[in-house]
Amino acid sequence: MPTDLALVFDVNVWVDAAVYVNEARGLPSVAGHGDHDPYLSAALCFTFFTKITTPKLALFSDDLIFQVAHLKLIQPLDAERPEDRGLGWESLTATSRLDILTKHADDTERSFKVNPPANQGSLGMDYEDRRVFGLLEYAATCFPEMLPIMVTNDRKFANEINTAAAAMRRTGMPKWGAMSPTRFVASFTKHGQ
Repeated sequence: MPTDLALVFDVNVWVDAAVYVNEARGLPSVAGHGDHDPYLSAALCFTFFTKITTPKLALFSDDLIFQVAHLKLIQPLDAERPEDRGLGWESLTATSRLDILTKHADDTERSFKVNPPANQGSLGMDYEDRRVFGLLEYAATCFPEMLPIMVTNDRKFANEINTAAAAMRRTGMPKWGAMSPTRFVASFTKHGQ
């Protein structure tokens, strides 16, 4: 992966990584990650972000991502509507796990918390997805020398992002893309990181 990257981790990556980490475990080691556990892959995204210096990596997030990730961690497992279901954790546990992730990211001094407006595009996204997409656009605008990549477990959202990116590249607009945590981790593994 030779290009410098401006990363945006979707809410589901923050949630899955929070499932994996805890105070005793912390972030997983880069070595010995042959297991394809989705929670481990999400946590490894943070490990690679904090450990890799070449290529250069920058992480963009905003308050809404943390609020929604926290909400998904504490919402009940058995809520009536699927969109209201979460993991049923206590608030303190959710906060503690997300704090582990943000502390490691913030320690790199390559983590940027910004509050860009939600993208108003016509991709049929909900507000949360438009905010994540807004971060991707912000990264593309503020760091044109870097390739903005959204890491998500939401295949539909990733396909929408990649379709929009292909259309924008034809018009000369900034480039960006989306990939799963497993693919993100595999891309570093393939390049000897």
